[in-house]
Amino acid sequence: MGHVWETYLRISGWISEYESVNKLLSYLRVRKSGSEASKCTFCSAVYNLCIYSGKTPDEFVSMKKADVERLVQDFCDDRRRKRSAGYANNTQALLITFFRLNGFKGTEELELQGYYQPSRSRERPEYIPSLEEALRMANVGGDLRNRAIILVLLSTGLRNSTLRAILYGEIKEELEKGPDNILIRVHEEMKKRVPEACKNRIEYFVFTCREATEALRHYMKGRAARFGGIEDDEFLFVSSGGGYNKLSRRERLHTPMQNRGLQMAVKKAARRAGIKEWVHVTPKSLRKTFESVLRSRLIDGDRLDIKTQEFFMGHILPGSQDPYFDKTKIEEMRAKYSRLSFTPYREGSQVTSESLQVIAEALGVDLSLLRESKKEGPGSELGFREKVQFLREAIRQNMQMNNKREKPEWKMVSQEELMTYLNEGWDMYGQLKDGVIVRRQISDTPRRELFNLRDASLTAGTTPEERKCMHATDFYPRENAAQDREQTFSEPKRTRPNSKWKGIRQTSLGSYVESPESPKEEKLCTSAKERTKAVQKTAGVGSIIEVTLDRFAE
Repeated sequence: MGHVWETYLRISGWISEYESVNKLLSYLRVRKSGSEASKCTFCSAVYNLCIYSGKTPDEFVSMKKADVERLVQDFCDDRRRKRSAGYANNTQALLITFFRLNGFKGTEELELQGYYQPSRSRERPEYIPSLEEALRMANVGGDLRNRAIILVLLSTGLRNSTLRAILYGEIKEELEKGPDNILIRVHEEMKKRVPEACKNRIEYFVFTCREATEALRHYMKGRAARFGGIEDDEFLFVSSGGGYNKLSRRERLHTPMQNRGLQMAVKKAARRAGIKEWVHVTPKSLRKTFESVLRSRLIDGDRLDIKTQEFFMGHILPGSQDPYFDKTKIEEMRAKYSRLSFTPYREGSQVTSESLQVIAEALGVDLSLLRESKKEGPGSELGFREKVQFLREAIRQNMQMNNKREKPEWKMVSQEELMTYLNEGWDMYGQLKDGVIVRRQISDTPRRELFNLRDASLTAGTTPEERKCMHATDFYPRENAAQDREQTFSEPKRTRPNSKWKGIRQTSLGSYVESPESPKEEKLCTSAKERTKAVQKTAGVGSIIEVTLDRFAE
């Protein structure tokens, strides 16, 4: 589909029937970059001047300097009344170039008055969505295509024209391989499909986030099912109708989306997402949202270096930095990109490197050893995942060491054997009618620490009167406790109304219960399940003892 200015100016490729336009095209093709976008911009300005004045391009160059100045100045004044000062100044600069190439130079150079344009002035309002708003736009985009468009724009920062110039074959291999972050290359060949693509012919590459990759896979899967497959030379995003309704299906799949079509897809998603200023949201707005993601903290709390940020934006690094920037290691760049966080920030929700450092210090792990163990060049930074892996290995080793600890050994001995076991390092832990409970202390745990823990476990949940009847070393009721109701453990508060048994005391082996009908009949419950059948289980002393002993026995 040709442009209206091509027909009016009689242009075919880079040749025109008007000599004055031919000089302009030759200049753009030979001395400049030969960009189709530049040709469109210059020729559109000349075409608009022709429509305004009713003259042909060759008639302009035969006019006197004063007449040309008056005509161009009036035309630019008209542009300024209808558009912004920046647009009028740009149009004026384009026309001055056209006339200079046709002899208006030196003393004949056009002398025109420009238009005041303050710094950072922008007459067209713009709204830049937050990351949370952009993700909401993707969720309410309307269909699989629009969802994929918004997520790709958000996670790559591609310009409108560049996104429309991507072919399916350029990402097919990685899309089928299954990586979370798909490589998208921006190259000069895109200009042949969309003239404005690959701005300033700056080639670079960027990746998609995991959500965008999944959205692309769903979109392409649905499209393949609908059209019976996808060819490599088909565009990644195609029009769903609109201005291409007159084209056949094959022609539409091999024709890039219109600029306006992409603009409307973004605006509709912004409106559905509840953004009040949705009319001012454009694909470039999402590019700026992507830039804010690059500037924000990574998932590990660090920040991406400024050179990598500028590269992912498709910018040329200043001075001699660009030639020395290493952009050949794609996998390293992919690893850096994978650390970007596309999750809206919630205070306190992100784990940072500082948090890992605190955990490492608590475990007695020296993260500096990891740098020494890495077989990489000097100055390489520790990655977040490397730190996590290092800590995971340290925790695993500590758990293996703990599992090798000597486990406590329990025995029931008689009173005659008690002194022999105590001299061998055993502890007396409780006394029953049948004998004395002794335990060999854990080799790597201080004896006093065990006593303190056992003291806290047995006395938790008891009253001061109950604690008075407990020995400071043996931690079991005195022998006369059964005769004095005030010196026994209180019965659990929550008991079943029809319960046959009631608790009377607890020991290291379990809970003793007795029957009201027959006080002499006692029963030892060695498990929580067994005791629950007799007495309603509570958070009292008995349950705490069992939990504590289970911990010691592990």
